Amino acid sequence: GYKLRMPATSKNLVRRALAFGAVALGACSQPLRLPAQGVANEATVCPQASCDEQAEQIQPRLTGEKRQMYLRECLIEHQFAAFLWERQTCETDGDCVVVQTYCPFGCGVAVAKAHASDVANEQDRLLAEYNSRADCKYKCRSIRSAVCKQRRCAPAS
Repeated sequence: GYKLRMPATSKNLVRRALAFGAVALGACSQPLRLPAQGVANEATVCPQASCDEQAEQIQPRLTGEKRQMYLRECLIEHQFAAFLWERQTCETDGDCVVVQTYCPFGCGVAVAKAHASDVANEQDRLLAEYNSRADCKYKCRSIRSAVCKQRRCAPAS
């Protein structure tokens, strides 16, 4: 099975789950509850869960082609998160910049200035792979600036 443990972007997880008809996610030791857009109840998100674990929590259960598509999309998002993680170290706020990103990777990421073009290129590569298999639509606010927090580039508050 697919087992890749990297932090998932919780809002992206909710959006992806809703796209597959999910109304709830559960069974997480430290769940994060977010309002599910267009659904009366909330979705419980487990941001540290593997793609397999996330897929298992979607109700009604994903099977066949829908499950495979969900897993491919999830793994692409995890791949981008892993790529970013290695490119977000910093010493000062001046080391960090924002790279504009698009669905399913959010609306901007804070990265080390030295890696900004690599991040943009990786996003383009993964978007081509993702968009050939999925339909991604959502709106969010762009990150306007980045700061260095605990030696990691992060969105400014």
